[in-house]
Amino acid sequence: MEVNVTREPSEEFKVIESLIKEAMKLGPDFGTREGVDLARAVFNQPVEVPEGPVKVTPCVVAGRPAEWIARDDAEPGKRILNLHGGGFTACGLHSHRAHAMWLAEISGCNVLTVDYRLAPEHPFPAGLEDCEAAYDWLRENTLDGRQAAEKVFVMGDSAGGNLTAALTLKLKDQGKVLPDGLMMMSPVMDLSFSGQSWEQNKESDILIGPMSRGFGQHDLSAQEKFDQSLYLQGQDGAQPYASPLNGDLTGFPPFICVASDVEVLRDDSIHFVEKARAAGVDVEFQLWPYVYHVWPVAGNACPEARDTLASFKDFIDRICAA
Repeated sequence: MEVNVTREPSEEFKVIESLIKEAMKLGPDFGTREGVDLARAVFNQPVEVPEGPVKVTPCVVAGRPAEWIARDDAEPGKRILNLHGGGFTACGLHSHRAHAMWLAEISGCNVLTVDYRLAPEHPFPAGLEDCEAAYDWLRENTLDGRQAAEKVFVMGDSAGGNLTAALTLKLKDQGKVLPDGLMMMSPVMDLSFSGQSWEQNKESDILIGPMSRGFGQHDLSAQEKFDQSLYLQGQDGAQPYASPLNGDLTGFPPFICVASDVEVLRDDSIHFVEKARAAGVDVEFQLWPYVYHVWPVAGNACPEARDTLASFKDFIDRICAA
């Protein structure tokens, strides 16, 4: 199913958008060490956990800091591994808690968010290895002890969407049990930055546009800077675990993917969805107007995020009922 969403921006969304525009005037550039430090300072600030039906419990999973997010009455066998975005270099538990809490509340699933290792201190494939270890743990354990999962989903935004797809490719190659479903928000699928939307949407993308500083097919020096100095550090960016668009998607689990028509990563989603459908994969795809990159991370803060996460809940329900 493909949905081209048509609607007008909500007032709540407009407020969030204006705040992002102000923050982006700082101009963090993910292609430099200074930009990474600034992005971490902006996005990694501690955030107080609001009171409500969902509890957030700090834990350690496979040697990495993590959070177990669930309602008291959550079904123990239904679990989601949440892989945060942040350009492989920034963000973490605090920055990506809101949408995990909201999805845990409306879906009744247990959500595990893992603080995987970041580049440039820990280049590819360190973060992917941490995600695989967390996935293996989640399949066999709850916060309270060993218990096999009934249904496991993996959710990721941006770089986390890349890791969601790359993890699934790696699990498939190893013959491990695959997730029952995937949920991806504005995923990074092609580290060659070859999509036309990198150029077409560099002005309309209020979040990544100011940070990209010429990423894309018309500025290979920026691409090379990113590849060599930060995430890949000289490794081949075309390999499927780095650029899942280049992977064999045969036998992939069902997934839902959402993207914005005005973001630079639009074509990454479109091309991945097209390839998956050609391989016979069950895909739901939503292309939204006007929204910024990974808008569902806002959680309960605006209708656009709530409605998208509600579609994730419906996807989970469909897979669980099958």
